[in-house]
Amino acid sequence: MPLVPIHGGGWCVGSLYERDPRCREIAAGANCVVASVEYRLAPENAYPIPLNDCYESLEWLVANAATMNVDPARLGIGGESAGANLAAAVCLMARDRNGPTIRHQWLDVPALDGRLISDSMAQVPDGNLLDLADIKRFRDAYFQQPDQYLEPYGSPLLAESFEDLPPAWIMGAQYDKLRDDSTAYGDALRGAGVAVQHQILAGHVHPSMAFTRMLPGAKAYEREAIAALARALHA
Repeated sequence: MPLVPIHGGGWCVGSLYERDPRCREIAAGANCVVASVEYRLAPENAYPIPLNDCYESLEWLVANAATMNVDPARLGIGGESAGANLAAAVCLMARDRNGPTIRHQWLDVPALDGRLISDSMAQVPDGNLLDLADIKRFRDAYFQQPDQYLEPYGSPLLAESFEDLPPAWIMGAQYDKLRDDSTAYGDALRGAGVAVQHQILAGHVHPSMAFTRMLPGAKAYEREAIAALARALHA
């Protein structure tokens, strides 16, 4: 029962080593193998290189399932922020290419629409640990060609169809400019008949999931999400 987690960082920063403590929590809590992806980073490696790295990592894991002692029929994928963007795009690619069957997608504070036109982009003020200027800078580092962010694999919310995608666990944060991306994606999946569990964490900001030692609400959410993952992979 493997989970493939994809780290965030605006496609430009971060590493699997930074997420190692969280990956260990997930592995122990969900009783699963965690195979984190060290994808190449923008701007040196712009779209779609990081996405292709993630998809090829998923294919490698399935192809080597016996060696890794994992069940390729019980596969989950997840990520936060830009990592959630990549995870959602990998799910679209796997469906479109008749690739690996994914049982569960776990998307925390996902960035799913590169147009940056949601209500929360305007309603949530700067100063909540993710400002609009930072979002634009990361987006433009990842999508270096005009209008690439209008492609479905760049902005999964713009996909033509949401049918036959994996059941989704989605979280947004109240004081996050990306908040409405999570809501819109959950609605789009439900409209296509996909099972969705979506919640907005009241009082939380974009990087709250990293504050599990400081915020009881963040730790409680992590436990809840891991329990949902365990149910999905072990069902």
